[in-house]
Amino acid sequence: MDGACSYLKTKSIRLVQNTFRETVELFESEQSMLTYAIGDIHGCADHLHQLLADIEEHCGGIPRKLVFLGDYIDRGPNSAGVIEHLRTLQASEPHDVVCLKGNHEDLMLGAYHVPGQRLNWLMNGGNKALRSFGIDGPEDLPSDVVQWVQEL
Repeated sequence: MDGACSYLKTKSIRLVQNTFRETVELFESEQSMLTYAIGDIHGCADHLHQLLADIEEHCGGIPRKLVFLGDYIDRGPNSAGVIEHLRTLQASEPHDVVCLKGNHEDLMLGAYHVPGQRLNWLMNGGNKALRSFGIDGPEDLPSDVVQWVQEL
C-alpha cells in the first residue's frame, strides 16, 4: 500500500472510530430511539421472526420503532403468518410499529374487489398467499385481513 492510501485508510479508521464513540455517547446520554425500516417480507414468516429477534438483540434495551414498508404477502410460503404477526405486533405497540401498504397488498385488494384483476395478483405470487390462508380465491380472504390491509 502506498503512503497516500495508508494515510487515507488511517484517517478513515479514526473517523469511523470517533463517529462510533460519539454515537455511543449520544445513546448513553439521551437514550435516543432507534428506527428500523423493514420491507419486502413476501410471506417469509420465519425470516421475519428471526429478523425481529436480531433487532431486539441489536437495540439492547434502547427504545426502537419498527416501520414496515409493505409487501408482506406473496411469493413466500406463509403470507397469513406474516400478516398475523404484524397485526399482533402493531396492536401491542401502536406507537412504535408502523405498517405501510405495498404494491402486493394493493394487488391483493384489487383482486378482492375487482374480479378482472385476479390474474394479475396470481401472476405476482398471489397463489402462494391464497394457499397460506387455505383458500382458493381472493373472494375468500378473511374479512378482518382485508380490512386491516385497506386501513394501511
